[in-house]
Amino acid sequence: EGVTGMYLWSKGHFSIHTWPEQQMAAMDLVGYPYDSAQVLQKLSKVFPATYVPVVDNRQKMKQSKRVGQEVVGTLTGIKKYNVVESEYDTLNLLKDISRRSQFKVVGEISRSDTQSIDAAVILSESHFSVHYDVHSKELLVDIFTCGNEGDPNKGYELLRQEINATESQRVYLKR
Repeated sequence: EGVTGMYLWSKGHFSIHTWPEQQMAAMDLVGYPYDSAQVLQKLSKVFPATYVPVVDNRQKMKQSKRVGQEVVGTLTGIKKYNVVESEYDTLNLLKDISRRSQFKVVGEISRSDTQSIDAAVILSESHFSVHYDVHSKELLVDIFTCGNEGDPNKGYELLRQEINATESQRVYLKR
């Protein structure tokens, strides 16, 4: 079985998901406020491996087994923003949507400051995270699921409906 780890910062996160049986891992670096190349350099010293960016790996991915699916998007025009204006309420919302989307929650993490509220639930096979900008009232969403763990599009839609938001952008990826 694999391992998922996650670290939150204001308006972003770093996550790593491992699949030992396939000798593979996936990392997400979202909203990192510094030079992301430095993170990769430091990781490669501590964790020697072959690192291949998703954009450079698309042809190879077409030929290999996919491990999951991901939806990343930004929700704007939020009419029920009070639901995501505290760590406690945001985590409860993520857990409820996870249950309804058939995601298995195995952990949770959150943080907040005057700029953002950031929360994530760790799923048995990945993560569901949101980053709420308290000033612009925008919500960045990242749902990555693997195996038989629910449909991230369903989770995204349920979230959009729960906060009564319009969608400004959404990307669906098979990984």
